[in-house]
Amino acid sequence: MEQKAEEMKAEENKAEENKAAEIRAGVDDTNFFKEEDEPAEFAEEKLEPVDDNLVCPICLDLLFEPVCTMCGHTFCKACLTEDFKKCPLCSEHCFMNDAKVNIALRNVIEKSFPKRVKKRQYYHDKRVKELEEELKEKDNFSEIPVFFIMGHVTPGSNDFLRIFEPRYHDMINLVLQRDRKFVIIRKRAEKLGYLVKIEEYRRVMDNRTIIKIKSLERFRAEDYFIPENRQEIYPEGQEKLWFARGAIIRDQFPEFEDAKERESYLRDLKRKANEVNRLVTENIEQRQSKISRRNIGWITIRYKFPSVVSCKNAEEYISRVGLTALNFFYYGESNTDKNNLIFNGTPKERIEFSLKKLKETAFKERMFWFEETVPRKKAWKGLIGLVLFIISLFLIKYLEGLRV
Repeated sequence: MEQKAEEMKAEENKAEENKAAEIRAGVDDTNFFKEEDEPAEFAEEKLEPVDDNLVCPICLDLLFEPVCTMCGHTFCKACLTEDFKKCPLCSEHCFMNDAKVNIALRNVIEKSFPKRVKKRQYYHDKRVKELEEELKEKDNFSEIPVFFIMGHVTPGSNDFLRIFEPRYHDMINLVLQRDRKFVIIRKRAEKLGYLVKIEEYRRVMDNRTIIKIKSLERFRAEDYFIPENRQEIYPEGQEKLWFARGAIIRDQFPEFEDAKERESYLRDLKRKANEVNRLVTENIEQRQSKISRRNIGWITIRYKFPSVVSCKNAEEYISRVGLTALNFFYYGESNTDKNNLIFNGTPKERIEFSLKKLKETAFKERMFWFEETVPRKKAWKGLIGLVLFIISLFLIKYLEGLRV
């Protein structure tokens, strides 16, 4: 038995050595991205042999869009996701989602292994399309509860709601059993609103509930309805809980044929987004001494801007900063300009609008949001005007007396 076990172990070791030899020899049988419907151009041509130092430790294939972590290890950019909080090799803490492509190494790989890079690019694009299709499916909702309220909670912001209506108590019980998500829309005549998630909830006296919500995405409803199995659960005359059928609204960034143009475009927008983030933070910090203790808590919660590390990529960071900045200007208001920017504007338009408004306008703190400061006329100017008016009346009387 021992001899047989040793023979089996020797065969396994030999098989592993053969596989490693095939990789070094350029045989692509172990390619992580290999599929049965592989295009003929890749199946027929002989691929260049790859040095072991240029193989990604995660996918065991040639490095594609290589990124270097803070600890010095190199991986494919697609292989590193936000799920990795530590380096997969040495377990050192790293910010994976902010890793930049090593341009010099990428150019060397593209020049040395053009056929392999072309193949990796093909399967990478194919996988991206598959993920986009999966995301579209997740973005569609066939039955989600709707909370009708006059207010706005732009994506990325937090808010508190006090629940006292029976239908919304029913909604809370329902979503807590699911994924804690529901939709906020101003009124049934409108179709645009926000997808939110319950972060915390607390029962209080008088059969009321206070919930803390976080706005996740913008939402467009196709129609409203009440499911058949919920038609008879409410007493006669009581308001019923409505549901919506619709989809999440995603920002669309322009497509570039050249990857360098795209990187330059995103780099410029990211720089402006950082400036917006900085200016809003400064506005809040400068006014902290004038803000009541009660309001500073609300403001800290509502104007908490996203960080680069908390976002999956530059596109998400730019999009979230632009939407959160509009919350800084227009919190709680139904404003036509705000709605157009939120639901119809591009990320670039929102970032540039916010940056311009922050640089040109002084703000003062209201109850729960900031508004533009209207310059007041100085008191002495009004007094001088009054004195001049009185003098002019005396002059008119004096001139009339001279004529007589």
